[in-house]
Amino acid sequence: MSNVRQKRETTGVGRKASLLPDQALPTTDDANVASSTLDAPLLQSMMDSLKSDIFVKIDALSASLRSEISSVRQELKSSIEPLQRTVDAHEETVRDLERAATDHSTG
Repeated sequence: MSNVRQKRETTGVGRKASLLPDQALPTTDDANVASSTLDAPLLQSMMDSLKSDIFVKIDALSASLRSEISSVRQELKSSIEPLQRTVDAHEETVRDLERAATDHSTG
């Protein structure tokens, strides 16, 4: 029993053909630069579109918020006016009572 391996003949199946210098594949850096250069206008356009969408949403939310603030302001004003009238009436009553007390104590 011999442990001598016999060398198999290979026909080159499964091997990649060697590239000639003018057939060299582009490096990933070259591909990235080319891809970035081509994608830049598209990316800029997408960014401009997103920016525009954000501005539109902010404007819509601002208008809605202004409307809500105006509504709350009006509600507060309508709630405070009756309270202010009540306070004014109480102030008048207190003045009348103070005057009556002063008149009674001096007279």
